[in-house]
Amino acid sequence: MKTTISLILTTLFLLYSGLFAQDGYRDIPWGSSKNATRKIAREYFGDNYYETESKLIFTDTFQGNDAIYSFFFSKDSLHTVGIKSELPYLLTDEKTFSDMFDKSEKEVDKLIRRISGKYGQPILQEKVKTDLFLRWEVDDTEIELFVERSYKYKMIMTYRWISYFETKQEKRQQQYLNEL
Repeated sequence: MKTTISLILTTLFLLYSGLFAQDGYRDIPWGSSKNATRKIAREYFGDNYYETESKLIFTDTFQGNDAIYSFFFSKDSLHTVGIKSELPYLLTDEKTFSDMFDKSEKEVDKLIRRISGKYGQPILQEKVKTDLFLRWEVDDTEIELFVERSYKYKMIMTYRWISYFETKQEKRQQQYLNEL
């Protein structure tokens, strides 16, 4: 009888905690403390990191290229992850321009297909001059990809905790109304 009750309570606890589990980046839930984030991020990126009061910055690779992973905190609560990477192809030589351009475009297409395969079709896709901006939303996470097409393609991805920013905006609006 004790084992049955224990099993039922454990099952209820797991169901309850699963229903209210927050989204986040990889295995790091939104709202995690800097210490908890550091511990999990070190498993992915190793011990090579830099830290400020509101950020953890790791270096690693993204799509096979060097990248900087930045974890942003407010009041010791994770709310944004940014990934900044450059493609290794230089578009400055006339002789190799076409080949380097094609390689760069293939890398961007591969990344967009990979993200869309994981999160579905983007809810926003805009081209600004030659640059590209896409946005996906999944549960409580907003994913954005910005591709700067210049002599060297730069890619910036951000993962943001939607509820955190909506709450912050509501507080600002209320503060503004109170000032009137």
